[in-house]
Amino acid sequence: MYPHLYTAASGLLSSRRELEIVADNLANLRTPGFRPARGLFVTGDGSAPQRPGPGPSAMLPVGVRLAGLWHPSRTLPLRTTGNPFDLAIEGRGWFEVRTPGGVRLTRAGNFTRGEGDLLVNADGFPVLGRDGKPIKLPAGRLAIAEDGSITVDELPVGRLAVVDVEEGTLTREGGTLWSTTAEPRPLDAGSVRVRAGYLEESGVEATEELVAMIQAQRLFEMNQRLIDVTANTVARRALELAGVR
Repeated sequence: MYPHLYTAASGLLSSRRELEIVADNLANLRTPGFRPARGLFVTGDGSAPQRPGPGPSAMLPVGVRLAGLWHPSRTLPLRTTGNPFDLAIEGRGWFEVRTPGGVRLTRAGNFTRGEGDLLVNADGFPVLGRDGKPIKLPAGRLAIAEDGSITVDELPVGRLAVVDVEEGTLTREGGTLWSTTAEPRPLDAGSVRVRAGYLEESGVEATEELVAMIQAQRLFEMNQRLIDVTANTVARRALELAGVR
């Protein structure tokens, strides 16, 4: 009887979810190698939401729901740190790390020497070499070449695994770790450019996120007002039917 009430309610929930996504993006404004998320919303029948227009063909969707997340791929600037453990990949490619859930990919190269003298990421997960094994670093002066070759005191100790994968197969698993449904392809030495002493910046644009937050907040308030107006209309109609003036 009041389909727009359900439409407004679903819009309210979707707007709140969008605000949560934007808040997570802003929280990672300074996280190296972070890719922001964007919500993909569809109507109840699975089609993209459409703005209602004039004429008899214009129809309000039954409801809106979050269908998934989209992570825009951008070429991000590199920031110099001077730390030999900080690594950035120039161009295509991903580092591999071993987690309790399996091998995951990352562009965040803020690595360090961890437990057992292993090269680990910010979460403490071992960074993998081309042989698929964690990289152990003996004490000494670390140097990492552009092809990912690692030396300590000029002695070779391994080579970083740098792989490529189709963007459409990636799913973020929180923070800067990604899983893939495809088999990663190792990149040839000539196709790899690892920059030691650099970090890839976060892909979050503060201005863009603030605009998205304002838009989501306004939509939230609009749906909230529509629910209030509809509820008042229903209440007045019920009182009229009951003969209460």
